[in-house]
Amino acid sequence: MSGIVGIWNIDGRPLDPVVLSSMSASLRHRGSDGAGQRIQGPVGFACQQRWITAEDVGERQPLVGRGGVLLTMDGRLDNREELLPALGLARSVSDATVVLAAYEAWPDGLAERLNGDFALAAFDPWRQRLILVRDSIGIRPLYYFRSDRVLAFASEIKALLTHPDIPARPDDEGIADYMLTCARPLDRQEVTCFAGILALPPAHVAVSTPTRTIARRYWDFDVGRSIRLRSSDEYAEAFRERFAEAVRRRTRSAYPVAVAVSGGLDSSSIFCQAGRLRRSGAANHPALIGISHPGAAGSDADESAYLADVERECGVEIQRFALEPLIGFMQGADEQIRASEAPLVEYMWGRSRELHRRAATAGARMLLTGDWGDQVLFSSTYLVDLFRRFRWQEIRRHTREFFRWVGPAEARVLRRRFVLDLARHDLPRQLVAPVKWVRRRLLGVERPKPWFSRAFLRRGLRFADRPATIGEGFHSAQAGSIYLEARSKYLDFVTLYGDHPKAPYAQFQAGMCSVKQIYSASRDQAQTQIAIDDFKEIDKRWPKSPYARAARQFIGKGQDGLAEHEFIVGSFYLKKKAYQAATERFTGLLEKYPLYGQKDKVYYWLGRTLIDARSPDEGRVWLDQVLNQYPRSKYAKMSKDLLAEAAKKEAAAAAKAAKRKAAS
Repeated sequence: MSGIVGIWNIDGRPLDPVVLSSMSASLRHRGSDGAGQRIQGPVGFACQQRWITAEDVGERQPLVGRGGVLLTMDGRLDNREELLPALGLARSVSDATVVLAAYEAWPDGLAERLNGDFALAAFDPWRQRLILVRDSIGIRPLYYFRSDRVLAFASEIKALLTHPDIPARPDDEGIADYMLTCARPLDRQEVTCFAGILALPPAHVAVSTPTRTIARRYWDFDVGRSIRLRSSDEYAEAFRERFAEAVRRRTRSAYPVAVAVSGGLDSSSIFCQAGRLRRSGAANHPALIGISHPGAAGSDADESAYLADVERECGVEIQRFALEPLIGFMQGADEQIRASEAPLVEYMWGRSRELHRRAATAGARMLLTGDWGDQVLFSSTYLVDLFRRFRWQEIRRHTREFFRWVGPAEARVLRRRFVLDLARHDLPRQLVAPVKWVRRRLLGVERPKPWFSRAFLRRGLRFADRPATIGEGFHSAQAGSIYLEARSKYLDFVTLYGDHPKAPYAQFQAGMCSVKQIYSASRDQAQTQIAIDDFKEIDKRWPKSPYARAARQFIGKGQDGLAEHEFIVGSFYLKKKAYQAATERFTGLLEKYPLYGQKDKVYYWLGRTLIDARSPDEGRVWLDQVLNQYPRSKYAKMSKDLLAEAAKKEAAAAAKAAKRKAAS
């Protein structure tokens, strides 16, 4: 991975190159192929570069495009073959060059066009905005900080903390979530352990202007989409094709590719598929390296026999190392916490470090693993579905089979998990808290640790008794558990049952729930946007339903509300004589809401703002539009009066200037 950093002094101060260099230097461990930086007035980007693909070799970031657009990127672009002809680029250009060209072609729709593992930043001096984008799954990290003076971003938090204007203060909520659940909360993916420093969530783009930063989701799972094939064999073949393409994309490298092969199904499948690509001539990497850590001979974790089968299949010898000496709860704890930038300590850290060391020694810059394959491809929650259908003998047969397929230790874990899953899915919600209390008190499970204060536990466990769920409408517990692993937001009835005859009604009611939470135009309009999105879904998916007409009416009202909010904010800036900010709000309103019913009002106040900002020629253009398009509006008379007043002032100023010239 490369390391990227950037600073924008939004108050207009020239950027100090020493500050940018120190931020970049803190990520030197990411940049084995050198560092570069560029500064344009108050803005500067830097990149600690590590080349992976053949197209990247020799590239120097940050890049500068037409109009001075500045771009830096950490990652890999998987759909470059689709973008190259659309952008008229040669096949030899780097992924970052493709992204820069894509921004120049689609400045407002860049994120939606990209597919791959990446974190990137682009500054557009003409639009005076900085955009940050993170890939859909969140493989590459990206963090940012904003105050009224500075906006900064980086691949790691430690780089941000080197900036003199960014304080290193703990975020109590973030620390509690990590200490007690070892993860970010489902509904607060942006929280970190450092106050004021936010993580850009996966599948999000953050757009910053001198006045604000707005982050939005640009991609999500489309669970309404389905694939219907004729047989199990066809489903297996379709999966095989997608799996092969996924491996091919991730093994595009100018250097050897390493795979951590445990002997299990997930990692072995990746390794064998990569070997198959090499044998067919479709591989785009020079060598394939297998690395493994088989368990102690004769133990439940001993997978040596499976590794031997993989070696015979691929014709590649797999490196092996002993795992036991590398396991320890506190082994490398300081290193772990510094790397994760959170209070995370994992007893297999030594294993991960040894895998990376061996891969690097072999010249590999890409290490693939089968981690989390179980969560996505296999979940024992299907046993809950069998239980609901009273197929208890089948459950018994399957749990016995676990011992043969995954070994005794893992089979016992799966049996215990089945009991917990059964309680999680079928226990009435009003009993969840009492059962958890009994479990803690009588069985001694999850007993609070004395090193946590009561206040800390109250804060961290305030949602502990809330079931982890993303909706009640899944057709099976199995489907729900997989989506819960795969994403972090809740899904509703419509997402799950788009073909249900009640779906349009459910969608309309969801929109109405948001409507009831809308504040006045002078306050935050997040619920307004949510309501608009809900109603747009009706117009898109069920345009002939009885709710479509009402939905369109609410969309119009909602957009008028958003536009009115923008107008109020613009008026506030005008009152404070922040003319540039006011101009941005008024012009942004006209661009985003072309159907707004009070354009005459916006034209007038935009014209007045520009005149007050000493741009009378630009101001006249907008006032003339009021006179031409809305001659009967009250703002027409006001525009006429303002133009006359401006003309008088200009005439007086001209006369005064002529008098001074004559006197001299």
